[in-house]
Amino acid sequence: MSERFSVTVKKEHGRSPEAVLAEALRYKEQAENRGEYYDEVWCVLDVEGPGKRESLERTAIEAQRNGITLCLSNPCFEVWLLAHFVRESRVHNGCDSVIRRLNPHWCRLCRQDYRKNDEQLYARISNLTADAIDNARLVRETDHGDIASTADANSSTEVYRLVSHLLRAIDSSN
Repeated sequence: MSERFSVTVKKEHGRSPEAVLAEALRYKEQAENRGEYYDEVWCVLDVEGPGKRESLERTAIEAQRNGITLCLSNPCFEVWLLAHFVRESRVHNGCDSVIRRLNPHWCRLCRQDYRKNDEQLYARISNLTADAIDNARLVRETDHGDIASTADANSSTEVYRLVSHLLRAIDSSN
């Protein structure tokens, strides 16, 4: 018997970790008011920005209290995209640095520069997902394995955990 599941993605750029979590909690509460209950809620957050450390710590405590899983990328989500092409753990001084490393790979594959608002992003790189999972996992667990928090592991991403989890859910529902 296959189980029904759904994924809801809310795109928000430049919002604080607390604001992202508050939005997730609001959606969770609205669903519960309709008699719908989420088994899991994940928030994907960038670490980028020197003032975010305290904000991330507060958000992590509140997320845990509410049964929400945080999924960090340091410094930004584009580290996950870069993992589709290479295993790289070098320090990046912000998202622009990651995008500069991503662009040559992106241009070779897509014949255009990477754009944050690319509606075809997933379709362009979906066939490289297994490589991305392996690369991101190895960077986080091996290259930065001695660092407890991804918030301190520049550059790395936990998006591989979420994507792996979703792929297992899809496999088990088929």
